Amino acid sequence: MSKTEHLTEDQQKRIATTLARIRGGLVAMPQPPSSEPAHIFHPESFDVPKT
Repeated sequence: MSKTEHLTEDQQKRIATTLARIRGGLVAMPQPPSSEPAHIFHPESFDVPKT
């Protein structure tokens, strides 16, 4: 999508808004991403003792 001459002004604004929202979400992360590999990561919600 590097050729913006084929996009309408509305499309360009929507893309810019979406990218700004994504960047804002990434900046708002409260902590750095986990260093654990994704295939062994277990969310804390599953660390409940089984009875």
